[in-house]
Amino acid sequence: MRTFENEPLGTISSEVTEQSVNRSTTRVRSPIGAVKLHECAATLKCCTCKKIQPLENFSKGAFNCKPCMKVYLKGYRERNRAKLNAGKIEWYYANRERLLLEKKEYTRLVSRTVIKRRREQRQSDPTKLALHNYKMASRRTVEKRATPAWADRSKIVEMYLLAQLRTKETGVKHSVDHKYPLQGKFVCGLHVAENLQVIPFIENCSKYNTFKIEDIV
Repeated sequence: MRTFENEPLGTISSEVTEQSVNRSTTRVRSPIGAVKLHECAATLKCCTCKKIQPLENFSKGAFNCKPCMKVYLKGYRERNRAKLNAGKIEWYYANRERLLLEKKEYTRLVSRTVIKRRREQRQSDPTKLALHNYKMASRRTVEKRATPAWADRSKIVEMYLLAQLRTKETGVKHSVDHKYPLQGKFVCGLHVAENLQVIPFIENCSKYNTFKIEDIV
């Protein structure tokens, strides 16, 4: 067995390079320890396209170059699309509760950072700030039109006060949500106390303008 005792660090012999091109997996001693021949060579021959390429064109431990692997994986996904999709769906429902909890926790951790970043972006970009102001004005207009004359405004104010109290008590931001959205796709609710509920801000954001069908009386 040949050693590297008399060779300077970083030197790769022609014998090692030639053996690595032929995809030998024999382990040899090198200045950095026992490694596979193809791992200390500068080039490698792809098993698919048969081209000798730099080692960085290969994934770790692979004998097919990255472009060839990309083509192979694309074809594999196309041939087994139904099987892969069924497996993804099965895995999702088997881990659904855990995924939802992880998503909720992630949203809680990054919500403040995201809100701060978006606010800074609006302040630095007049176009984004104008669009934001337009959306807020449109929201106030919709809310005003959805408030009937007979609505008890004192009870509406109490709901917003309750949201502030729960935020202070729990340390988790709460907001006032419309059970039936003011601009829903199928149903539009009113801005009245009976249609308001106090929920965590994160749930309100994820809920968007949807509602549960079973809640319809």
